[in-house]
Amino acid sequence: MGENLGFQLMSVLLPVRGTHLVSNPDPPVIYEGKGFTLSCRVSKGTHLAYIWYHNKHEVASSSSLHHLSGNMLTVDRATERHAGYYVCTATNKMGNFSRASSSLQVNVVVKKYLSAPTISFTLYHYGSGYHANVSCRSERGSPPVKFQLLLDGKDVPVQQEGSLEAWFTLPVNVGMDMGTLQCRAETDFQQLLSDPKDLEVVPVRRPSVAVEYLQTADYVVAAALLQCSINSGTFPLFSWTFNHSSLPSQGHSHAFTLHGKSLILTDINAGNSGYYSCRVRDSFNSNSSWLESEGVLVEQTDFKMPSVAVIAVAFCCFLLAIIVGGACCLLWSIKRERNQDGGNNQDVVLQEQTNTEADCTMLETGSEPQAEEMDTVVVEVEV
Repeated sequence: MGENLGFQLMSVLLPVRGTHLVSNPDPPVIYEGKGFTLSCRVSKGTHLAYIWYHNKHEVASSSSLHHLSGNMLTVDRATERHAGYYVCTATNKMGNFSRASSSLQVNVVVKKYLSAPTISFTLYHYGSGYHANVSCRSERGSPPVKFQLLLDGKDVPVQQEGSLEAWFTLPVNVGMDMGTLQCRAETDFQQLLSDPKDLEVVPVRRPSVAVEYLQTADYVVAAALLQCSINSGTFPLFSWTFNHSSLPSQGHSHAFTLHGKSLILTDINAGNSGYYSCRVRDSFNSNSSWLESEGVLVEQTDFKMPSVAVIAVAFCCFLLAIIVGGACCLLWSIKRERNQDGGNNQDVVLQEQTNTEADCTMLETGSEPQAEEMDTVVVEVEV
Protein backbone atom coordinates (compact mmCIF):
# COMPACT_ATOMS: atom_id res chain seq x y z
CA MET A 1 0.00 0.00 0.00
CA GLY A 2 1.37 3.27 -0.98
CA GLU A 3 0.51 6.60 0.36
CA ASN A 4 1.20 9.98 -1.35
CA LEU A 5 2.17 12.79 0.94
CA GLY A 6 1.91 16.39 -0.38
CA PHE A 7 3.99 19.22 1.02
CA GLN A 8 3.26 22.92 0.42
CA LEU A 9 5.76 25.56 1.31
CA MET A 10 4.09 28.54 2.83
CA SER A 11 5.58 32.00 3.08
CA VAL A 12 4.95 33.89 6.26
CA LEU A 13 4.30 37.63 5.84
CA LEU A 14 5.34 39.70 8.78
CA PRO A 15 3.89 43.22 8.71
CA VAL A 16 6.55 45.88 8.40
CA ARG A 17 7.13 48.20 11.28
CA GLY A 18 9.80 50.38 12.83
CA THR A 19 11.23 51.89 9.64
CA HIS A 20 14.14 54.25 10.24
CA LEU A 21 17.10 55.75 8.36
CA VAL A 22 20.79 55.26 9.12
CA SER A 23 23.25 57.70 7.48
CA ASN A 24 26.92 57.42 6.73
CA PRO A 25 28.46 59.75 7.78
CA ASP A 26 26.40 60.38 10.87
CA PRO A 27 25.25 63.11 11.18
CA PRO A 28 24.87 63.57 7.41
CA VAL A 29 26.82 66.83 7.15
CA ILE A 30 29.31 66.85 4.26
CA TYR A 31 31.16 69.24 1.96
CA GLU A 32 30.67 69.54 -1.78
CA GLY A 33 32.23 66.66 -3.70
CA LYS A 34 31.98 64.19 -0.84
CA GLY A 35 29.60 61.19 -0.79
CA PHE A 36 27.01 59.82 1.60
CA THR A 37 24.82 56.74 2.03
CA LEU A 38 21.35 56.31 3.54
CA SER A 39 20.14 52.85 4.66
CA CYS A 40 16.44 52.13 5.12
CA ARG A 41 16.03 49.66 8.00
CA VAL A 42 13.03 48.09 9.74
CA SER A 43 12.46 46.50 13.12
CA LYS A 44 10.22 43.77 11.66
CA GLY A 45 8.87 42.80 8.28
CA THR A 46 9.35 40.45 5.36
CA HIS A 47 8.93 40.69 1.58
CA LEU A 48 9.89 44.34 1.68
CA ALA A 49 9.97 46.99 -1.03
CA TYR A 50 11.33 50.51 -0.57
CA ILE A 51 10.23 53.92 -1.76
CA TRP A 52 12.49 56.95 -1.37
CA TYR A 53 11.53 60.62 -1.14
CA HIS A 54 13.80 63.67 -1.45
CA ASN A 55 12.23 66.97 -0.39
CA LYS A 56 8.78 65.30 -0.72
CA HIS A 57 9.46 64.19 -4.30
CA GLU A 58 9.68 60.47 -5.03
CA VAL A 59 13.03 59.15 -6.21
CA ALA A 60 11.66 56.71 -8.76
CA SER A 61 14.88 55.06 -9.91
CA SER A 62 18.62 55.44 -10.07
CA SER A 63 19.81 58.58 -11.85
CA SER A 64 22.79 60.88 -12.09
CA LEU A 65 21.76 62.31 -8.72
CA HIS A 66 21.01 59.17 -6.72
CA HIS A 67 21.87 55.48 -6.93
CA LEU A 68 19.33 53.00 -5.51
CA SER A 69 20.25 49.46 -4.55
CA GLY A 70 18.07 47.36 -2.24
CA ASN A 71 17.45 49.32 0.90
CA MET A 72 20.25 51.82 0.22
CA LEU A 73 20.44 55.24 -1.42
CA THR A 74 23.96 56.36 -2.40
CA VAL A 75 25.42 59.64 -3.65
CA ASP A 76 29.05 59.60 -4.79
CA ARG A 77 29.73 63.32 -5.25
CA ALA A 78 27.31 65.59 -3.48
CA THR A 79 26.28 69.05 -4.67
CA GLU A 80 23.75 71.59 -3.44
CA ARG A 81 21.02 69.68 -5.27
CA HIS A 82 21.52 66.69 -2.96
CA ALA A 83 20.90 68.70 0.19
CA GLY A 84 17.53 68.48 1.90
CA TYR A 85 15.19 66.06 3.64
CA TYR A 86 15.07 62.33 2.87
CA VAL A 87 12.33 59.85 3.87
CA CYS A 88 12.13 56.11 3.28
CA THR A 89 8.90 54.10 3.16
CA ALA A 90 9.11 50.31 3.51
CA THR A 91 6.15 48.25 2.24
CA ASN A 92 5.18 44.58 2.07
CA LYS A 93 2.24 43.13 0.19
CA MET A 94 0.78 39.66 -0.30
CA GLY A 95 -2.58 39.13 -1.93
CA ASN A 96 -4.99 41.65 -0.61
CA PHE A 97 -2.86 42.31 2.42
CA SER A 98 -0.39 45.27 2.39
CA ARG A 99 1.39 47.26 5.01
CA ALA A 100 3.64 50.37 4.89
CA SER A 101 5.90 52.06 7.37
CA SER A 102 7.72 55.38 6.87
CA SER A 103 10.83 56.67 8.56
CA LEU A 104 11.35 60.02 10.11
CA GLN A 105 12.95 62.56 7.76
CA VAL A 106 16.70 62.98 7.81
CA ASN A 107 18.21 66.32 6.83
CA VAL A 108 21.32 66.00 4.64
CA VAL A 109 23.46 69.15 4.78
CA VAL A 110 25.86 69.83 1.90
CA LYS A 111 28.25 72.61 2.83
CA LYS A 112 29.98 74.94 0.38
CA TYR A 113 33.71 75.41 0.53
CA LEU A 114 34.71 78.84 1.77
CA SER A 115 36.18 81.34 -0.69
CA ALA A 116 39.18 83.46 0.25
CA PRO A 117 38.01 86.58 2.11
CA THR A 118 38.41 90.11 0.77
CA ILE A 119 39.11 93.14 2.92
CA SER A 120 38.12 96.77 2.45
CA PHE A 121 37.40 99.77 4.61
CA THR A 122 35.56 103.06 4.65
CA LEU A 123 36.22 106.13 6.75
CA TYR A 124 33.87 108.08 8.99
CA HIS A 125 34.22 110.90 11.50
CA TYR A 126 33.35 110.14 15.09
CA GLY A 127 33.94 112.44 18.02
CA SER A 128 37.24 114.22 17.57
CA GLY A 129 38.81 111.82 15.08
CA TYR A 130 38.36 109.41 12.23
CA HIS A 131 37.68 105.69 12.33
CA ALA A 132 37.99 102.97 9.71
CA ASN A 133 35.04 100.63 9.26
CA VAL A 134 36.79 97.45 8.08
CA SER A 135 34.84 94.81 6.15
CA CYS A 136 35.88 91.15 5.91
CA ARG A 137 33.80 89.18 3.43
CA SER A 138 33.75 85.80 1.70
CA GLU A 139 31.69 85.52 -1.48
CA ARG A 140 30.71 81.90 -0.92
CA GLY A 141 30.71 79.33 1.85
CA SER A 142 28.43 77.86 4.48
CA PRO A 143 28.00 79.66 7.81
CA PRO A 144 28.97 79.84 10.52
CA VAL A 145 32.25 81.54 9.64
CA LYS A 146 34.64 83.02 12.18
CA PHE A 147 36.49 86.18 11.09
CA GLN A 148 39.65 87.45 12.71
CA LEU A 149 41.22 90.85 11.88
CA LEU A 150 45.02 91.13 11.79
CA LEU A 151 47.07 94.33 11.94
CA ASP A 152 50.72 93.94 10.91
CA GLY A 153 50.35 90.18 11.32
CA LYS A 154 48.97 90.33 14.87
CA ASP A 155 45.43 89.46 15.91
CA VAL A 156 43.21 92.39 16.83
CA PRO A 157 41.44 91.35 20.06
CA VAL A 158 38.02 91.23 18.41
CA GLN A 159 36.36 88.28 16.64
CA GLN A 160 33.13 88.04 14.68
CA GLU A 161 31.31 84.79 14.01
CA GLY A 162 28.18 84.18 11.98
CA SER A 163 27.46 85.05 8.37
CA LEU A 164 29.82 85.54 5.43
CA GLU A 165 30.72 89.13 6.37
CA ALA A 166 32.05 90.82 9.50
CA TRP A 167 32.84 94.43 10.42
CA PHE A 168 35.59 95.86 12.61
CA THR A 169 36.35 99.43 13.76
CA LEU A 170 39.83 100.94 14.13
CA PRO A 171 41.00 104.51 14.82
CA VAL A 172 42.84 106.20 11.93
CA ASN A 173 45.03 109.29 11.56
CA VAL A 174 44.64 110.86 8.10
CA GLY A 175 47.93 111.08 6.22
CA MET A 176 49.65 108.40 8.33
CA ASP A 177 50.43 104.78 7.49
CA MET A 178 48.64 102.85 10.23
CA GLY A 179 49.93 99.41 9.19
CA THR A 180 48.80 96.47 7.06
CA LEU A 181 45.42 94.80 7.46
CA GLN A 182 44.45 91.19 6.76
CA CYS A 183 41.39 89.01 7.41
CA ARG A 184 41.37 85.38 8.46
CA ALA A 185 38.23 83.34 7.80
CA GLU A 186 37.77 79.99 9.55
CA THR A 187 35.29 77.14 9.43
CA ASP A 188 35.42 73.66 10.92
CA PHE A 189 37.29 72.55 7.79
CA GLN A 190 39.14 75.58 6.34
CA GLN A 191 41.28 78.54 7.31
CA LEU A 192 41.93 81.22 4.68
CA LEU A 193 43.70 84.61 4.62
CA SER A 194 42.82 87.67 2.58
CA ASP A 195 45.30 89.72 0.56
CA PRO A 196 47.00 92.45 2.63
CA LYS A 197 45.71 96.02 2.48
CA ASP A 198 47.43 99.14 3.76
CA LEU A 199 45.49 101.05 6.39
CA GLU A 200 46.41 104.49 5.10
CA VAL A 201 44.20 107.44 4.19
CA VAL A 202 45.90 109.84 1.76
CA PRO A 203 44.36 113.27 1.04
CA VAL A 204 43.58 114.16 -2.57
CA ARG A 205 45.73 116.40 -4.74
CA ARG A 206 45.02 118.60 -7.74
CA PRO A 207 43.61 116.59 -10.64
CA SER A 208 44.17 116.68 -14.40
CA VAL A 209 41.85 115.99 -17.34
CA ALA A 210 42.52 113.93 -20.50
CA VAL A 211 40.22 114.01 -23.55
CA GLU A 212 39.60 111.17 -26.00
CA TYR A 213 37.35 111.61 -29.02
CA LEU A 214 35.08 108.72 -29.96
CA GLN A 215 34.10 107.81 -33.52
CA THR A 216 31.08 106.34 -35.24
CA ALA A 217 31.19 103.41 -37.65
CA ASP A 218 31.90 105.95 -40.43
CA TYR A 219 34.92 107.28 -38.50
CA VAL A 220 33.20 110.57 -37.78
CA VAL A 221 33.88 112.20 -34.39
CA ALA A 222 30.60 111.89 -32.52
CA ALA A 223 31.40 111.93 -28.78
CA ALA A 224 34.14 112.69 -26.28
CA LEU A 225 35.38 110.90 -23.17
CA LEU A 226 36.91 113.07 -20.45
CA GLN A 227 38.78 111.34 -17.63
CA CYS A 228 39.77 112.95 -14.35
CA SER A 229 43.08 111.69 -12.97
CA ILE A 230 44.62 112.20 -9.54
CA ASN A 231 48.06 111.24 -8.29
CA SER A 232 46.87 110.58 -4.75
CA GLY A 233 43.68 110.33 -2.75
CA THR A 234 42.17 107.33 -0.97
CA PHE A 235 38.53 108.50 -0.92
CA PRO A 236 38.09 111.10 -3.67
CA LEU A 237 34.81 112.82 -4.53
CA PHE A 238 34.51 114.12 -8.12
CA SER A 239 32.51 116.87 -9.78
CA TRP A 240 32.72 118.65 -13.16
CA THR A 241 32.42 122.22 -14.41
CA PHE A 242 31.56 123.59 -17.86
CA ASN A 243 32.80 127.10 -18.59
CA HIS A 244 33.38 127.55 -14.82
CA SER A 245 29.80 126.52 -13.92
CA SER A 246 28.91 123.30 -12.10
CA LEU A 247 27.72 120.57 -14.41
CA PRO A 248 24.50 118.86 -13.26
CA SER A 249 24.59 115.13 -12.54
CA GLN A 250 22.13 114.43 -15.36
CA GLY A 251 21.82 116.02 -18.78
CA HIS A 252 20.63 115.38 -22.31
CA SER A 253 24.10 115.24 -23.84
CA HIS A 254 26.37 114.05 -21.03
CA ALA A 255 26.68 111.21 -18.54
CA PHE A 256 28.99 110.28 -15.67
CA THR A 257 30.71 106.94 -15.09
CA LEU A 258 33.05 105.42 -12.48
CA HIS A 259 31.47 107.45 -9.65
CA GLY A 260 31.98 110.71 -11.51
CA LYS A 261 35.59 110.08 -12.48
CA SER A 262 34.72 110.04 -16.18
CA LEU A 263 32.46 112.31 -18.21
CA ILE A 264 31.00 111.27 -21.57
CA LEU A 265 29.69 113.88 -23.99
CA THR A 266 27.27 111.90 -26.12
CA ASP A 267 26.60 114.71 -28.60
CA ILE A 268 29.14 117.42 -29.33
CA ASN A 269 27.38 120.53 -30.57
CA ALA A 270 27.61 124.29 -30.33
CA GLY A 271 25.70 124.27 -27.06
CA ASN A 272 28.15 122.06 -25.13
CA SER A 273 31.38 123.16 -26.81
CA GLY A 274 33.66 124.95 -24.36
CA TYR A 275 36.05 124.42 -21.48
CA TYR A 276 35.62 121.48 -19.10
CA SER A 277 37.43 120.88 -15.83
CA CYS A 278 37.06 118.42 -12.97
CA ARG A 279 37.10 119.11 -9.26
CA VAL A 280 38.00 116.74 -6.44
CA ARG A 281 37.98 116.72 -2.64
CA ASP A 282 38.10 114.19 0.21
CA SER A 283 34.72 112.47 0.52
CA PHE A 284 35.10 111.90 4.28
CA ASN A 285 35.56 115.61 5.01
CA SER A 286 32.65 117.78 3.92
CA ASN A 287 34.57 120.90 4.99
CA SER A 288 37.51 120.26 2.67
CA SER A 289 38.04 122.57 -0.33
CA TRP A 290 37.56 121.56 -3.95
CA LEU A 291 40.74 121.24 -6.02
CA GLU A 292 40.15 122.05 -9.69
CA SER A 293 42.06 120.99 -12.79
CA GLU A 294 42.97 123.20 -15.73
CA GLY A 295 40.19 123.52 -18.29
CA VAL A 296 40.36 121.58 -21.54
CA LEU A 297 38.64 122.74 -24.72
CA VAL A 298 36.07 120.47 -26.30
CA GLU A 299 34.47 121.83 -29.47
CA GLN A 300 32.35 120.73 -32.37
CA THR A 301 34.32 119.68 -35.43
CA ASP A 302 33.53 118.38 -38.88
CA PHE A 303 36.90 116.71 -39.14
CA LYS A 304 36.62 113.12 -40.27
CA MET A 305 39.11 110.76 -38.80
CA PRO A 306 40.93 108.64 -41.43
CA SER A 307 39.82 105.05 -41.55
CA VAL A 308 42.06 102.12 -40.84
CA ALA A 309 42.01 101.20 -44.54
CA VAL A 310 43.19 104.68 -45.56
CA ILE A 311 45.96 104.60 -42.98
CA ALA A 312 47.03 101.15 -44.19
CA VAL A 313 47.14 102.26 -47.86
CA ALA A 314 49.14 105.36 -46.96
CA PHE A 315 51.60 103.29 -44.98
CA CYS A 316 51.99 100.80 -47.84
CA CYS A 317 52.66 103.65 -50.30
CA PHE A 318 55.22 105.12 -47.95
CA LEU A 319 56.90 101.72 -47.56
CA LEU A 320 56.90 101.19 -51.35
CA ALA A 321 58.50 104.59 -51.88
CA ILE A 322 61.25 103.69 -49.43
CA ILE A 323 61.86 100.36 -51.19
CA VAL A 324 61.99 101.96 -54.66
CA GLY A 325 64.27 104.74 -53.46
CA GLY A 326 66.58 102.23 -51.81
CA ALA A 327 66.71 100.12 -55.00
CA CYS A 328 67.57 103.17 -57.13
CA CYS A 329 70.37 104.16 -54.76
CA LEU A 330 71.73 100.62 -54.86
CA LEU A 331 71.71 100.47 -58.69
CA TRP A 332 73.38 103.89 -58.96
CA SER A 333 76.07 102.79 -56.53
CA ILE A 334 76.73 99.58 -58.49
CA LYS A 335 76.89 101.49 -61.80
CA ARG A 336 79.31 103.99 -60.34
CA GLU A 337 81.63 101.23 -59.13
CA ARG A 338 81.56 99.62 -62.56
CA ASN A 339 82.47 102.92 -64.25
CA GLN A 340 85.39 103.37 -61.91
CA ASP A 341 86.58 99.82 -62.64
CA GLY A 342 86.35 100.52 -66.43
CA GLY A 343 88.51 103.67 -66.20
CA ASN A 344 91.18 101.82 -64.28
CA ASN A 345 91.28 99.06 -66.93
CA GLN A 346 91.79 101.63 -69.73
CA ASP A 347 94.71 103.18 -67.84
CA VAL A 348 96.29 99.75 -67.48
CA VAL A 349 95.86 99.01 -71.21
CA LEU A 350 97.39 102.36 -72.17
CA GLN A 351 100.29 101.80 -69.83
CA GLU A 352 100.88 98.33 -71.26
CA GLN A 353 100.81 99.74 -74.79
CA THR A 354 103.35 102.44 -73.85
CA ASN A 355 105.66 99.87 -72.28
CA THR A 356 105.40 97.66 -75.38
CA GLU A 357 106.30 100.51 -77.69
CA ALA A 358 109.30 101.39 -75.55
CA ASP A 359 110.54 97.82 -75.64
CA CYS A 360 110.14 97.68 -79.39
CA THR A 361 112.12 100.86 -79.80
CA MET A 362 114.94 99.45 -77.73
CA LEU A 363 115.02 96.28 -79.78
CA GLU A 364 115.18 98.22 -83.01
CA THR A 365 117.97 100.36 -81.69
CA GLY A 366 120.07 97.33 -80.62
CA SER A 367 119.83 95.63 -84.06
CA GLU A 368 121.42 98.51 -86.08
CA PRO A 369 125.22 98.03 -86.95
CA GLN A 370 127.47 100.25 -84.96
CA ALA A 371 131.00 101.45 -85.98
CA GLU A 372 133.71 100.28 -83.69
CA GLU A 373 137.10 101.95 -83.45
CA MET A 374 140.01 99.54 -83.59
CA ASP A 375 143.53 100.43 -82.35
CA THR A 376 146.67 99.05 -83.97
CA VAL A 377 149.30 97.72 -81.58
CA VAL A 378 152.90 97.02 -82.69
CA VAL A 379 154.81 94.45 -80.74
CA GLU A 380 158.57 94.12 -81.19
CA VAL A 381 160.00 90.65 -80.87
CA GLU A 382 163.80 89.93 -80.49
CA VAL A 383 165.23 86.89 -82.14
